[in-house]
Amino acid sequence: MPLEALATVLLGVFVAAALAAGCSKEASEKAAQRLVEPKPRSTQRPPSIVLLSIDTLRADHLGAWGYPRPVSPTLDRMAARSVRFARAISQAPSTAPAHMSIFTGLAPPVHGVHNAVDGEITELPEHIETYVERLRKSGYLTVGLHGGVNVDAAFGFDRGFDLYSQDLISYNWIRASWTGADLEPIRSWLQMSRASDKPLFLFLHHYVCHAPYVTAPAATAHRFTEGRLVEGLFAGMAPSAKRELVELLGKVREPRARMMGILDIYRRQSDVFWSGVELARPEHRKHVEGFYDAQVSYADQLLKWVLAIFRDEKELENTIFVVLSDHAEEFGEHGGKEHERLFVEHLHVPLLIKFPRSEAYAGRVVWETVRTMDVFPTLFDYLGLQKGEPVQGQTLMPLLTKRGSYDVTVASFGQRGRSFPFVRMEREGFSYSTQPTKDGAEWLFDLGDDSKEQEDLKARRPIVLERFRARAAEIYKEHAAFARKLENLGRPEAGADSILQKQLQALGYTK
Repeated sequence: MPLEALATVLLGVFVAAALAAGCSKEASEKAAQRLVEPKPRSTQRPPSIVLLSIDTLRADHLGAWGYPRPVSPTLDRMAARSVRFARAISQAPSTAPAHMSIFTGLAPPVHGVHNAVDGEITELPEHIETYVERLRKSGYLTVGLHGGVNVDAAFGFDRGFDLYSQDLISYNWIRASWTGADLEPIRSWLQMSRASDKPLFLFLHHYVCHAPYVTAPAATAHRFTEGRLVEGLFAGMAPSAKRELVELLGKVREPRARMMGILDIYRRQSDVFWSGVELARPEHRKHVEGFYDAQVSYADQLLKWVLAIFRDEKELENTIFVVLSDHAEEFGEHGGKEHERLFVEHLHVPLLIKFPRSEAYAGRVVWETVRTMDVFPTLFDYLGLQKGEPVQGQTLMPLLTKRGSYDVTVASFGQRGRSFPFVRMEREGFSYSTQPTKDGAEWLFDLGDDSKEQEDLKARRPIVLERFRARAAEIYKEHAAFARKLENLGRPEAGADSILQKQLQALGYTK
């Protein structure tokens, strides 16, 4: 098909997609026209980028990380052709702050975005630029197809995207397709990318693995729960019940009301799922993990469908694929469930980067502990792009090239209300956190002997404990200084105390 004809077709595709996402027809047409204007062909178009975020995915429930059940054959095959970061740690155990750290290269106390609290949303400050905005300035066509709720545009996640929509794909914990048909918009965007001679940045996100673990088709759920179900516990969601929930949500179109409606249904369905479960009992844990593994298997199927589209369009070898998660999930290791705490099972997530056309890094395993907020600095370093305003993230390329260094304190932050008063860090072979537990207001683990963080050493290692306490105070001060620096760069006239400064005062770190 001639470029002009294809551009006309894709113009209609873009307008329809943008209208579905809530854009005005005039704005949609102007944006689409900008994208499909014929351009001189470059000698070699930069590689496209796919960032696939599989919400709530534990690394240790994947074959590439040693899990014995056959839940992730597609991802495991991809790992063999990718760089696998064996120990990637998220900067927060909840969706909004973890994702915003990925998109900005900033720690949660600096960007300030947290999960919705009582229906209230904190938007990314205007003076902070996202990496997607920088990619768009660098000539990328930017598309985000996501599951909504805590990655909603209201938080600022849509900044820099030509299209940011939760309507074109519906793989979240309630609404799910049982075929790959509704991933077809991806094909249209690949075609538009070629027509406009713009590389594509595609953000894909879904809640398939999120509790209450009811998204996978019944056949998949049965395959992984067979022989594990405990009488009296949740045994599956009837298709009719799922249809009723979909219809209920379909009637709510106002974005914030829809978000709150989804959260309300999630809480009610979670209550049903967890009713009677005692994760301290091995048979109950196996019951729950059976449903979770079914979700992981279904997420793996979605990845297979995505890769097939890129293969069909002959774009597979000129695309960087990044597969990761925002946080992981607890199954009773520390007496709890789901996420939002700062133990290793909440934060250890998968991270794969498959580079294009090159086998130089294929099959490489990086054993050093790394941060998810370093993904975009790595991509920008690899592509030779300017990273823009100051960021805290660092490139991971030195771990592959052995040139330069990667020396960071791997810190994660826990939310309480609308702030991040708790920190966990890994360094010197230990993990330390200020998040209170039933045994006190802080904890210390030796990761060399106790990788699952079961034996608290704070009473036996007072010197190490004091060193970590001091470092925790330093981290908050460093973040406060960095937040002020960004604020001053963006709004020189700003003089009011930042949210982070107030947090520091409440914690006693500043006066």
